[in-house]
Amino acid sequence: VALIIARVARGQISNPIIQLAETARVVSRDQDFAVRAGPVQTRDEIAVLINSFNAMLSEIQRRDEALQESEALFRTLADSLPQLAWMAEGNGSIFWYNQRWYDYTGASEKEMLGWGWESVHDPKTVDGVLAKWTASIESGDRFEMVSPLRGKDGAYRDFLTLAVPLRDSRNHVVRWFGTNTDITAQRRAEDALRESEKLAATGRLAASIAHEINNPLEALANLLFLAKRHPERAPNFLDTAEQELDRIAEITRHTLGFYRDTSTPVKMSVADVANGVLALYDRKLRFKSISVKKRFSRDTRICGFPGEIRQILANLVVNAIDAMSSQGRMTIKISPAREWSRSRRSGVRFTILDNGPGIALDQLRKIFEPFYTTKKDVGTGLGLWLTQNLVRKHDGTIRVRSSVNSLRCGTAFSIFFPRELAQDQNPPSHPRGEAEEKPDAFN
Repeated sequence: VALIIARVARGQISNPIIQLAETARVVSRDQDFAVRAGPVQTRDEIAVLINSFNAMLSEIQRRDEALQESEALFRTLADSLPQLAWMAEGNGSIFWYNQRWYDYTGASEKEMLGWGWESVHDPKTVDGVLAKWTASIESGDRFEMVSPLRGKDGAYRDFLTLAVPLRDSRNHVVRWFGTNTDITAQRRAEDALRESEKLAATGRLAASIAHEINNPLEALANLLFLAKRHPERAPNFLDTAEQELDRIAEITRHTLGFYRDTSTPVKMSVADVANGVLALYDRKLRFKSISVKKRFSRDTRICGFPGEIRQILANLVVNAIDAMSSQGRMTIKISPAREWSRSRRSGVRFTILDNGPGIALDQLRKIFEPFYTTKKDVGTGLGLWLTQNLVRKHDGTIRVRSSVNSLRCGTAFSIFFPRELAQDQNPPSHPRGEAEEKPDAFN
């Protein structure tokens, strides 16, 4: 009787436990949360255990289905993004790309996992990308860079890469989420805008040159007429005529300097360029009776593109002239300087100050944006945008301060040019000037 009772008890206790363990192994092995243990007919502690286990499986199944639905929604959204998207581990190893990445690169998932992305980068720039990405991983800072990526057709296109870190409760970086945005068309449009503004600047310069040359030509014609009418005084008239010809030659020489630029950076003096620009706009300055105070140091040599430096300085000089009324005052200072914010770089600082009405703060924040102008109907809105791009191309910085205070109004532009150019001459994808409204700029 005791043996019979023991066997019956074993069947009622051991068998459900064994079945429960087998169900747990199946769930663990196959990740199948739809299986269930039981059924159990009794209402003892074993039944409570099995029913609780089945309830747990039901809840896990519900959450798993919700998770899969959420993942499917995420993949649908990620694949519909216009950008190439990817995710990486905290150590920078990429474990997921959206479909657009594979569509663009033509690569397989196996080729791209980990650090396989290096294979679609331009060999000329991949080392720089890798160095900057490694630095971001070590510091945990946001990654941002423009670099070319090779498509499945073998052609390279420029992409803006942005990557942000995802942190846990202890502020440790556990994931990176990144996107690559094709900016090739944007860069081409910017290049077209630059060329358009250069053509417009050429037209404005041509008009100024025509006025500058017209006066000495008229004087030359009058002198030749007088020399014919009064032969006895011809030598004096011819000497004066020769001076007017020298003036025309000087204007021509400075004009050719604007657009006969070198293809490689050369050593040049910023002070010499500034003197040439002032010579070109001498008539405009005299017409408005604007006084110019020059404070030029001796050592103002930098490495750069002379034509582009002339364009930068000419834009600022013309803007200052247009901003001032008659009897205005302009101060130009060129001196050696150091940029303390970037490892104390040695360079040259060009500062131009006018006593015009100044620029309001809401306008000051927009003056470097393309097509924004404070000149209403006479401005294209591209001059300062182009100026800023050219400054950035020379690895420099541009700042502007302005005051609309009637007691001390005016605007000051300050440009820092480093002595030597950096290796990468491409301007950043998001150049910005710095605008401030501080009257103490005019002390």
